[in-house]
Amino acid sequence: MRDPEHPRLAGDWHEPHSITWPHDLTEVTPGILLTSSLPMLLLDVRADPTRPKLLAMGDHGDARNIHGVAWPHAMQDTFFLAGGKAPGPACDITSDATFMTWDARSWRQDGKFRLIDDFRVTRGTATDGRAPATTWCAHWFDVHPRYRQGGVVAMAWYEHGTRLLLVDPTGQIEEIGWFLGYGGSAAGAYWASNDVLYVADFNRGLDVLRWKGAVPAPGPTDARPTQPAGAEGPAPSGRPRSQRVRDLLALPQSGRCLRRGRLPVRPRAPHGRKITRVTVRVAGRPMVSVERLRVSRTVVLKGLRRVPTRVRISVWMAGGERLDATARYRRC
Repeated sequence: MRDPEHPRLAGDWHEPHSITWPHDLTEVTPGILLTSSLPMLLLDVRADPTRPKLLAMGDHGDARNIHGVAWPHAMQDTFFLAGGKAPGPACDITSDATFMTWDARSWRQDGKFRLIDDFRVTRGTATDGRAPATTWCAHWFDVHPRYRQGGVVAMAWYEHGTRLLLVDPTGQIEEIGWFLGYGGSAAGAYWASNDVLYVADFNRGLDVLRWKGAVPAPGPTDARPTQPAGAEGPAPSGRPRSQRVRDLLALPQSGRCLRRGRLPVRPRAPHGRKITRVTVRVAGRPMVSVERLRVSRTVVLKGLRRVPTRVRISVWMAGGERLDATARYRRC
């Protein structure tokens, strides 16, 4: 582009770094690019843009098709964000159709990024803010202006509208709000200010939303992603933080080994609250579902390995409320 009227091809990036599903490139700091592809690649193009140098890549053991990425504050945060890429209709069971956080603490030593947490939207009804069916999956997302080492993220999720997600300083994700426009198909959500969102919608046009929820202060710059201490997730917005999954279910401590992969689940809903459904998913595999949990049950976790494996536990309460938690268990 040195002669804008006569651009010329400078090179291509087919070799030596083969990727599939290439979708987007993000310059996360001057001269350093993070690809939205399978796998993700961190490339250094400062010396010669026609011959990018591979610095790091996504972990092959948890490969995902990536649609878009963001590494806020020029790679100063210890983890970055990614949105998955997958067509419908099974968006609630594929690991590609998720919003993710990836650990970036050790890429300089071992050249790898590793998944910390992911969030997916499940099918439901409009009264609980979900679509009964999905044609397409997750799309573009945007971080809040005050985001730093965690904060609020807005993500367009096609028929599931706009989802407001809170990422804590360790990279754990929870949903704190949503907007589901009638007949909508949200394509991109963008923060116009600290409390106003512009949402581009394929069917509705432009929605202007005002976020009235809390916005946390920027996180500490020295925060580090850690394994969760227990199977307990932050409570959704507007609910006392004491009401977590561990307040509703008696579960083994995170990190424990489970004999033959058997997970005991005992309800202990406070104040007579009724649990209508519990789902358990192992490392993105199809979930095990328990309906109308009233007494202790044992769930067999297929695919649980002899090394700590991430387990996602979701609890539905009467009235459609849902709590999510993440723990790590291993088979013994």
